[in-house]
Amino acid sequence: MSPKLFIYNGIELLFFSNDHLPVHVHAIYERTYGMKVEFTKKNNKIIKIEYKGLKGFKKFKPAQMRDLKKLIAKYADQITNDWIDFYVQGTKIKTSIITKKL
Repeated sequence: MSPKLFIYNGIELLFFSNDHLPVHVHAIYERTYGMKVEFTKKNNKIIKIEYKGLKGFKKFKPAQMRDLKKLIAKYADQITNDWIDFYVQGTKIKTSIITKKL
């Protein structure tokens, strides 16, 4: 089971069910493009966000990358909290569909 966190402008943010540290989320667009977004936290505050290619997928095009960065900027804290809830607490994650422009 790979829970989806968000769907925005065709971008799906999800966790892979058998994932590992560091805290990260996978972004998929049109089943062809994929990015991995890693978060570094210190004293419970996000201090670094890294965008990396996802093995087996093409890198996001500039328009999708802009949308992804907006999505991450707005929801980074929620994403990292959901990661802990899902992997540590075993909590189910509910998908949020964002229809308004960020």
